[in-house]
Amino acid sequence: MNLVSDQLNTLVRKRTCLQGRVAKLNTEVLNVTLDPSQAEMFMKCADSLDDELYRLQDKIIELCEDDAVEDQETHYHDISNQLLDVQMILNKYIKSQNTSGISSVQLPTITLPTFNGSVENWSSFRDLFFHIIHNNKDLSSVQKFQYLKTSLTDDAACLVQHLPLTTNNYNIAWSLLNENYSNQNIAVYHHLKNIFNVTYSSSTRLTSLKTMLNVLRSNLSAIKSLEVNTMHWDILIVHLMESKFDDDLFADWIRRQNKKSLPTLSELYEFLSEMILIAGRVESRITSTSSSTSCKKCPLCKVAKHKLYECYRFQSYSIEDRILFVNYNNMCENCLSTNLHTTVDCPSKVMCKICSQMHHSLLHHISESDSVAGKCLSKCQSSSSLIHSNSACRKRANTQKKRSWRTSPYEFDRCLNAKRPKRWRNQQDEPFNVNHNSVDKCNHPHASRWKDKSKKICAMMSSCPLCISMKKS
Repeated sequence: MNLVSDQLNTLVRKRTCLQGRVAKLNTEVLNVTLDPSQAEMFMKCADSLDDELYRLQDKIIELCEDDAVEDQETHYHDISNQLLDVQMILNKYIKSQNTSGISSVQLPTITLPTFNGSVENWSSFRDLFFHIIHNNKDLSSVQKFQYLKTSLTDDAACLVQHLPLTTNNYNIAWSLLNENYSNQNIAVYHHLKNIFNVTYSSSTRLTSLKTMLNVLRSNLSAIKSLEVNTMHWDILIVHLMESKFDDDLFADWIRRQNKKSLPTLSELYEFLSEMILIAGRVESRITSTSSSTSCKKCPLCKVAKHKLYECYRFQSYSIEDRILFVNYNNMCENCLSTNLHTTVDCPSKVMCKICSQMHHSLLHHISESDSVAGKCLSKCQSSSSLIHSNSACRKRANTQKKRSWRTSPYEFDRCLNAKRPKRWRNQQDEPFNVNHNSVDKCNHPHASRWKDKSKKICAMMSSCPLCISMKKS
């Protein structure tokens, strides 16, 4: 008996010491402003004291007499209440940390869904609206009805438009929508119709394969969500999709099948995914190839990818031959491009670096005279190309059914060579028999050749305007 009494006294003393530790912890928590990390540390200490108090109380109840149980329970509750006060204070510090952490993250605003009466969209609209608006206890029925009306369009809006905006009508409107669109037969029929209407086109291979795979997966999943047993639908769906394949796709599908078993939907999904990957890589390769080949080549040599003014062959031509090539190919004399605009309308702000006129520097005549010849340069170019057998070259192109120098630089060289008199043919550097004693009416000397001495028309000159009265020295 004395042994039990000694054990009981020992447990009571331990409980008294624990009560002092709880009081000290309570004082520290009340008198100190804690940060969240300190609050969590004190909370662990309080939890440990609570566990120790519970074990001591359990042993004390086992050893004490029946008439002393009530007193022991009273002491236990006093200590437990002090410990509970400490835990409540610490919880406030910890919750404030969690609240501040959540508020620091700015979440995007959830936009209310809209529903236009399409059966396949009803389930997603219903679930989202139900959790955002319908179950929101902070909103009145009138507010919920207003949100519902603003979310409905087309046929769905017509279904509830006759209901006034009142408290009782919200539940009526919500019930009408559920009865009208939560029809399993209509929903299943709609999803099956989507599967049967899917098509495949070899001309849009990648898009068709993606559409087919997405339609199958989404609509079959929707049918399963409507509690329809689709366990044995594989062979039917596979056969339906096979009927939509073209010969090439069907041959690829047959080669990948297991000949000893019936094909499954999983195998069809895997096949379509593989074909999408292949079609995507092929399409990207075609796109990159076409973009690389779309770079404009030189209109003269047809090989190198450079501008005409960068072409060594074009630079080797005489100025007259350059002008003839540019005019025959309907190119702009200023920018040397084939953008179907005239020299006057050329958008380029860069002009001749020699005379600042509207023509390219490679088409500028090197003049020994003053600026008079430079001002008449455009007339000289057009008249020179017209008189100097340009018409003969155009007749040659018409008789050969649109045969163009653009596609055959050799033909251009041969035509330039053929139009010249035999006595100066194949002379690239100085193609004309020149008369160095000719002067114009301004007494400017020129190297020229006479086409018609009686009419005094100059056939080719290096820098002088044409078709003007000439004077022999």
